[in-house]
Amino acid sequence: MILSLHKKYHFNFYKAIIIAFFFSFNLSNTYSNTFDKCLWVKAEELTSDEKIENLISNAYRSDYKIIFLQIKTHEDYRYNPFIEKSQNSPNFDPLKSALFWANWYDLEIHIWMNVYKIWSSTWEPPKNHVFYKLNQYHKDWFTTDINGYVDCNIDFNSKNKKVIDSNDFYGLFLSPLNTEVNDYTLNIIKKLLKDYSNLGKPLFDGIHLDYIRYKDSMYGYNYIGRKLFYDDNKIDPIYLNKMSNHFSVESFDTLINNWNNLKSDKINTLIKDTYSLLSEYDNLKLSAAVKPNIYESKKRWNQDWDYWIRENYIDFVVIMNYFSDTESFSSNLWELYKYFEDRENINKIYVGINAIDVSLEGNRLKDTQLIKNQINNAIDFSFPAIAIFSSEYFKYNSSLYLDIFPE
Repeated sequence: MILSLHKKYHFNFYKAIIIAFFFSFNLSNTYSNTFDKCLWVKAEELTSDEKIENLISNAYRSDYKIIFLQIKTHEDYRYNPFIEKSQNSPNFDPLKSALFWANWYDLEIHIWMNVYKIWSSTWEPPKNHVFYKLNQYHKDWFTTDINGYVDCNIDFNSKNKKVIDSNDFYGLFLSPLNTEVNDYTLNIIKKLLKDYSNLGKPLFDGIHLDYIRYKDSMYGYNYIGRKLFYDDNKIDPIYLNKMSNHFSVESFDTLINNWNNLKSDKINTLIKDTYSLLSEYDNLKLSAAVKPNIYESKKRWNQDWDYWIRENYIDFVVIMNYFSDTESFSSNLWELYKYFEDRENINKIYVGINAIDVSLEGNRLKDTQLIKNQINNAIDFSFPAIAIFSSEYFKYNSSLYLDIFPE
């Protein structure tokens, strides 16, 4: 056992050296090491004009180019046409403030919005949250798992809160298989384009989509999706695995592929429609935060970002290359280089680096040296941009805006 671990350690060590040598010797002479800096800014940090100005000015002094600014699209009437203004509605508009200061400091603001995931916390959503209206009028919008459990049926006030108090709770998701859900997202974007513009020109620089995927592979089994599949394949997808022995291997594989293609196509349609909408304006970019493993992203979450890139339905993706060690971080970048053969597609992949460890005990800062190593590694691979998650990292030490990047 000890000998086996010893061999594994040496194999991984030499593998990392070979990867590093290959790219330092071959790619550094072929591609430029210049790169852009991007920063994710969470909505809870946008509480005052003073804090927003301080955050953006720090980003400016550290030569950041793009800020992915998260707004509460599912609970703020200013961003969501489904929500009405009430006495409890907030007066301060963080997006308006951020757009002013970004223009002042000449930074790009890309509006970061959660798509299919509408709530993530284990406590009950606020009363102005769209969850309540959707639960009342659009229950068929919520995702359903293979056992028939629907997200809208969750009871936050139940005495038995084992599900939402455990690590098994991944939030409340809407279903991409219902076309009305995609229309809902497009209507939010249309409202943003209308309300945050000057003389018909949007005041922001792009839309950044997050959680544009299924909750997991066992989701997507709502009635609408099942009927769509049944109409074309004459079998309910919920029974596919249970009846696998009734089909030949080839027929079963075809049915599984058809089901996954149906699920993916609905997300692809939203990407296409959003890109088409933004294309009506000059220099307005579409991006998405995506799962980093190109194969697992397709198979598990039906997030076919390879297709979005190759078919030019998106300006760039940000892979959430969140690893706690540099070797795994490097290996995934290497896999992407093997997968994509041309520089044009690589230039549409930005590398996301997680600077925060999130746990039930609370968030904490990751090791600064680890972050530096991963940044240097992404630079060596000549990816065009690096995105840091998130600006929460810098509230511990504002000088870290500069310290983690090479001079």
